[in-house]
Amino acid sequence: MATGVVAQKGFKTTTTGLKYKFLFQGKGKKPQLNDVITLGIIARNSKDSIIDNTYDKARPLRFPLKGAAFKGALEEGFLLMGEGDSAVFLVKSDSLYDAKKGNPRPSFVAAGSMVQFTVKLDKVQSFEAFKKERHEHYLSQKEKDDKAITAYLNAKGLKSTKTASGLHCVTLTEGAGITPLKGNNVVIHYTAKLLDGEKKFDSSYDKKIPFDFSLGWGLVIKGVDEGIANMKEGEKRLLLIPSYLAYGEKGQKDIVPADAPVLYEVELLKVTNDK
Repeated sequence: MATGVVAQKGFKTTTTGLKYKFLFQGKGKKPQLNDVITLGIIARNSKDSIIDNTYDKARPLRFPLKGAAFKGALEEGFLLMGEGDSAVFLVKSDSLYDAKKGNPRPSFVAAGSMVQFTVKLDKVQSFEAFKKERHEHYLSQKEKDDKAITAYLNAKGLKSTKTASGLHCVTLTEGAGITPLKGNNVVIHYTAKLLDGEKKFDSSYDKKIPFDFSLGWGLVIKGVDEGIANMKEGEKRLLLIPSYLAYGEKGQKDIVPADAPVLYEVELLKVTNDK
């Protein structure tokens, strides 16, 4: 981390050019590279307009702390903070955005300006502690999701086949065609709903266009990939998908809540070998 700090208009400036000002500074645990940090960030342009706000997201921002991508980067500021601290950082927009690296400067950020980040560092964990926490959350969520799915099946009078991963499958219409293999192109119709309340959030039927993709390459959520893998052409199936095989802890914007099991009604229309 750069040393040598000088005062400038209420901010201090590191020798790499990062300007910062603490709003609160305590004696909390300081992060090291590769630690997992949880924080909140509000970003503003030079006109004080908010351009990003992690507090609007379903989950707090959390990631392993890596080295700075350029001199005066925000990552340098994180290393100055301790758990519970809040600070304001000013980062040069010309360094923050680089069109050559696929990160063009947006029109609402002026060239040569400073982007202001107000940051609150909530938690610092070793990567090992983070992995343990994630595993405990997975085990807890797996149990919750299975109870919710089982309750839904009982309420509807449905019997399912449960896979080792926790996916529940209910055959609605038998198929007589071939079963796809990994890498095959599959064409499906589907309707996706929240299990809680059955609110529809996506449907190829509504779009009047079937959806096609290569099976087994992570192009769809894990529960759909797995659920289609042993279907036959012409089969219609209900997939009751636990959250960790669907949209997980993050959910999907304002559509699917965090940790929400989902229901997909899928019809396998066609299988072709495009290998």
